[in-house]
Amino acid sequence: MDLKRALAFSQYAGRALAATPELAAELEAASALPFDWTAPAALIAGATSADNLARSLRALRRRVFLHTMVRDLTGFATLPEVSTSMVRAFT
Repeated sequence: MDLKRALAFSQYAGRALAATPELAAELEAASALPFDWTAPAALIAGATSADNLARSLRALRRRVFLHTMVRDLTGFATLPEVSTSMVRAFT
């Protein structure tokens, strides 16, 4: 299944991409590989306020969820990868 068709299954994905259209290019480029936690971890570690941290965490959750959804629906992700990503993003 291709990216556009995979995202059509989710109203959440449609709303998230409408709100942050730059995520579409990121998903297209990165969906063949597991989520890279390096940059988000640095962004979170560098948060200078509670508001900044909260915004960063919400953006990260959205990115992880969309990335994992695409990898799962397109058949690139294994069940352990999907499970691990969801646990890591939501705990």
